[in-house]
Amino acid sequence: MNYFTSIISAIKSLLIGMNVTGVYFFRNLFTRKDIITVQYPDNIDTLKMFDRFRGEVVMPHNELNQHKCDACTMCEIACPNGSIEIVFDKAENPHTGKPMKVIKNHIYHLEMCTMCGLCIEACPQEAIVWGQGFHHVTQNRGDLTKSLNLPGSELDPTRIKKPKPKVVKPKVAKPAAPKVEAKVEAEAPIAKEDKKPLSPKASEGETSTDKIEK
Repeated sequence: MNYFTSIISAIKSLLIGMNVTGVYFFRNLFTRKDIITVQYPDNIDTLKMFDRFRGEVVMPHNELNQHKCDACTMCEIACPNGSIEIVFDKAENPHTGKPMKVIKNHIYHLEMCTMCGLCIEACPQEAIVWGQGFHHVTQNRGDLTKSLNLPGSELDPTRIKKPKPKVVKPKVAKPAAPKVEAKVEAEAPIAKEDKKPLSPKASEGETSTDKIEK
């Protein structure tokens, strides 16, 4: 019985699978193929990926060719496989006059990137984001190593760290301690020892030796 039961169960599961495949096949038999199938690479110029697509890491620049990267190297530290290398130089901070880091080259090894997104999450300035570039076909491996900062780009002046204003706490005068007058307690009179009156015999000068002689 177990043998025949297993055969019937296998046939039932096969029919369920064929039903799903058959419904999908006949439903799309007369449908236009360009609606279902993406004609890649014929439509490479017009193809747009969805917003959450992780194609590569990019560094946005504004119209003045300025970026937000302050060379903190947090993305390089967060990368688990060394896909990012930060080459920086030193410059003078216009606000404080102290030396600060200035990015020289933000190297991105696309061939080593696993698209984990740890570098983007670690960036405190939001200087790098996900790009939707997907066409990375090349015959030269060196083409996959990119510089994210554009030539001649500079740090956005609004991202330069400014000195924190010093907060001066007002001095609060401590209240003077109240004067406590010392109270001198009057000394209690020393009680005199009560002297018991002597017996008449003792007053006469009778001693214990006299008693013995008697």
